[in-house]
Amino acid sequence: MANITLARLLKLKNRYVSRLAETGSIVRLYNSRIVGEHPVNVRGSFEAHKLTLERLVNIKQLLEDANQGEQRGRILRISELKTMLGWLKELDVKSGKDTSGYLEREYVAEIKLEERQEITRTIEEEIFQTQEEIDSYNATTKVPLPEGYEILPE
Repeated sequence: MANITLARLLKLKNRYVSRLAETGSIVRLYNSRIVGEHPVNVRGSFEAHKLTLERLVNIKQLLEDANQGEQRGRILRISELKTMLGWLKELDVKSGKDTSGYLEREYVAEIKLEERQEITRTIEEEIFQTQEEIDSYNATTKVPLPEGYEILPE
């Protein structure tokens, strides 16, 4: 059983996700065909799909097991920070008189443009630093890869 870093395991997971989509597409597209057309090995693709699915589930479990404790907290935090950043960037900061339309209205924003920009810069920096910590952990943490799984070159 070979030991590989989480970074390589994540790349392998992405490869399996891609293969799952490919084999699933072959089965869906070619399962029913016109008599006499060049046959595609649908059954072989279906079997490859099932094997790929099992391996993908195992890889995801390895990742889940390895990403506990502080690393799990980092992953969850970065996800929530990105969500917050998204809606903050869309936050209406309009202030002043608006004379468009039939009515004249005056707006006041509680969080002004400059403050929103400062908040977003702070969040972006925290996201960057957290991602650096995640990447460092992924590059140095090794997990055992079961026999039969391909090993990606470094």
